[in-house]
Amino acid sequence: MEAELKSFQAAARQQLNRDVNACLQELYKWRRFARRKVELDAAQAEAICVGNVDAPTVLDDEDEDDELPSSPQSKKLEAETNPNVESEKILLRWANSVVRSSVVSTVKRVSNFTTDYQSGEVVLLLLHAVHPTHVPLSPLQEMSVVKRVDQIVEIARNVGVGTLPRASDILEAAGDMMVIVTAELYNRFVMQHRVRQESLSSEVAAAMLTYDADMMTTVLADSEAELSKLAETEKAAAGKDVMVWKAQESLQQYAGFILRERLDGRSVMVLDKKDVQRFCKFSKLRYGDIAFKYQKAPVDFPGSWQPFDLQLDELSQTLQKHYQDLRKAFTHYCNGKSMISDGDFWRFCADIRVLDAKLLTRQHVDKIFQIANNDEPPLPPGKKAQAAAQAAAEAAASEEFDDEEPGDGDEDDEEENSATELIPSEFVECLVRMADRKYSNRSIADKFSLLMNQHVNPFACKSDSDKFKKEILSSSVQTAITRYGKDLIKVFNYFAKSHGAKSKKNRMMTLHDFQYFFKESTIGSVTLDDTAAVSCFNAVASSMEEGGKEIDQREFLDVIVCMSVFKVPSPFVALDKKVEVIVSGLLHSLRPRLKGTVQLSDVQLVTLKEK
Repeated sequence: MEAELKSFQAAARQQLNRDVNACLQELYKWRRFARRKVELDAAQAEAICVGNVDAPTVLDDEDEDDELPSSPQSKKLEAETNPNVESEKILLRWANSVVRSSVVSTVKRVSNFTTDYQSGEVVLLLLHAVHPTHVPLSPLQEMSVVKRVDQIVEIARNVGVGTLPRASDILEAAGDMMVIVTAELYNRFVMQHRVRQESLSSEVAAAMLTYDADMMTTVLADSEAELSKLAETEKAAAGKDVMVWKAQESLQQYAGFILRERLDGRSVMVLDKKDVQRFCKFSKLRYGDIAFKYQKAPVDFPGSWQPFDLQLDELSQTLQKHYQDLRKAFTHYCNGKSMISDGDFWRFCADIRVLDAKLLTRQHVDKIFQIANNDEPPLPPGKKAQAAAQAAAEAAASEEFDDEEPGDGDEDDEEENSATELIPSEFVECLVRMADRKYSNRSIADKFSLLMNQHVNPFACKSDSDKFKKEILSSSVQTAITRYGKDLIKVFNYFAKSHGAKSKKNRMMTLHDFQYFFKESTIGSVTLDDTAAVSCFNAVASSMEEGGKEIDQREFLDVIVCMSVFKVPSPFVALDKKVEVIVSGLLHSLRPRLKGTVQLSDVQLVTLKEK
């Protein structure tokens, strides 16, 4: 009986072990299945959650030394300036993850939607990431950027991009259009990862452990701990998925906003941190010559007065707040170039009506232009005489021992930093210094804000129609002006008064001088009478006080172009032809009148009559 009982116990234990083994084998199978499923969901959520976490973004500190201070106040200003900045950062993160994962990419980092997209490479890589089998990378081998971009636009058309960009949108760095395209491709990328179901095998591995009843407690405890971790992982993945849904919704709203603005003929400024630095970053040494004005608080200044260093920190924040307005003004007056010329800067000053007869005259602005254009920081007043003496001594020593040929050495540097053109930071410095002269009893940041709110924002970019401005700056009109330029400058110098200027280059022509010129030139007609000529003068002249307007040599040429439209009002005659008609007429009329005083070329009279 005892033997039978032991035999029964052994058989029961074997059966129990077999049942426990089967149960635990099934448990481990479902544990592995759940682990693989949760890990896959987490990986997919990570893939669509604004790109790879390790990808570089505009928030990285790789270029910390070159970036503006990232304080809570600056982040708040950034959000106020561009409320869609977070949506743009999501797209930049994803673009960076795609670029970094590509083995053929020559782009190391995507930090903006403008210049980084101009080559077309980023757009092609994003298209390839979404449609790898339908988008070839062969356009990257095309050396011509124009041809490469044309091929990329055709590929985008073939894969059915909804808002199809034009080649000019990419080549001209239309950042808002690139945001729309990137947002559409990102949404496609996300949806593809959501619907892509990976096959999960539920088969048990061949090599399995054998379990018995004694291991049940330990296995169940391990299973409970693992399932708890998987639940946390799944919850985190679900949270990321919800975040992606919200990101998609915000991106769709932002893309719709950009489309509506473009349909109304307005472009949208997009995130470009490098461009923000071009306008808002400056060295405190640049303003060392005016620091003495801010050492003590004005007598009637309300509140506490900050040291000049802290005022410059406040100025940096103020520049970021007005970044969009500064960029808009610079872009409008630089005429598609990377720098703004002295002539276009004077047109800007005239438009914003900032000049006056005492505090901020043309002479003051001329000096400000020269200071801002100089690479060397200006010296404080007490050190100028000492620096001048030292410079004179160094110049004498260099003349004695320097045998370098004239014209050698620094030609490239002169081209990069022209004495007659301003880069964005120099343009902003001019505005800061103009505000410093024009206002008093305020901090430097408050002065700049006043200048922006009272002059730049209300009046900039509104005096010229873009169409007429582009026509004046066209190559044909500029060629016509250049052809007669020397004679026109001679005429200007004859009729303009020096007004205390030390050279002919600084002469100014008042309204009285201009009316005398108009009378002597006999270029008036039925359509170009005294009233029309004066209106042209007032439209071009720099605004000072009422009745105190005057023009320089460059503005005199602009007045001639404006008068040509009145002289030949026909819309069927090209503007360069109108310029030739009026200039040849006035030179032909003035040549005998000024004979013996001013030597003018014997130009052929141009008429509209066919031979």
